[in-house]
Amino acid sequence: MSLHRTLISKVIDKQIHKKVKTLAKKISSEHFQMTLVADKSSNYVWWTYIQGKNIDIVSEFIFISEINLLLSLGIITTEERDSLMSMFESEDEDNIYLGILSLEQFRNTRIKTHGEYNHEKPDVSKEFLSVVMSYPTEVIKRFLKK
Repeated sequence: MSLHRTLISKVIDKQIHKKVKTLAKKISSEHFQMTLVADKSSNYVWWTYIQGKNIDIVSEFIFISEINLLLSLGIITTEERDSLMSMFESEDEDNIYLGILSLEQFRNTRIKTHGEYNHEKPDVSKEFLSVVMSYPTEVIKRFLKK
C-alpha cells in the first residue's frame, strides 16, 4: 500500500466524501499533536496534512495510522485491523464507507476510554501516553510492516 495512495479518489458519493475528509482532518490533527514531543520526523508528515502541501489529500496513511493506534491501545484486535484494511483496499464504495463508519466508532471508543490527545493539555490515560511516547515504533513502524 502506497503512502500517497488516496482513499478519497475511490469515493464518488458527496456525503461519503465529506465524512471521509472530516474524519481524516480530525485524525491528522490529533496525530500531529501526538508527534510534537516524541517524533519530529512524523510530526512534519502530519503537518503537511493539516497545513502543508497535503492539506487536501486524504491518504490511506492517515487511516492506517489511526488503526495502528487503536491496535496499540488494545481497542481492536489484529483480525479487526485486517478487516478494516480490507475494507479500505476495496474498490467498492460501500465497503469503504463501512470501513469509515467502523473506524469512526472504534476511534470514539478510544476517546471515551483513553481520551483525545492535545499537546497543550495531554489529559489521556497512562496507556495512551505511553503509546504517544513510543509513536515511531507503535504507530509508524506498524504501517511500514503492513
